[in-house]
Amino acid sequence: MRARCTSVIGRRRNVLRVPVECVEGSGIEATVQIVTSAVKAGKPAETRAPRRVRVGLRGDSAVEILDGLREGERVSPGAYHGPKRKTLDIKMD
Repeated sequence: MRARCTSVIGRRRNVLRVPVECVEGSGIEATVQIVTSAVKAGKPAETRAPRRVRVGLRGDSAVEILDGLREGERVSPGAYHGPKRKTLDIKMD
């Protein structure tokens, strides 16, 4: 026999949330990378700057932001820290 269960620990509506990949750190204090657009040498460029935020509920896919970020600001995912990616060699004759 098998069973699939879901436990809801907390739920809030009308909150600011970002993908979990964009938040670095654990606990109530964390860091996000803010993306800003600018023009450098006549060309559009994006810059990233770290900013401390205060977080609330954390889920599998999203994190609630309580303070330090406003609606409409852009955030960038952090660096990839997973296992090394494998390469694939394809030989075509």
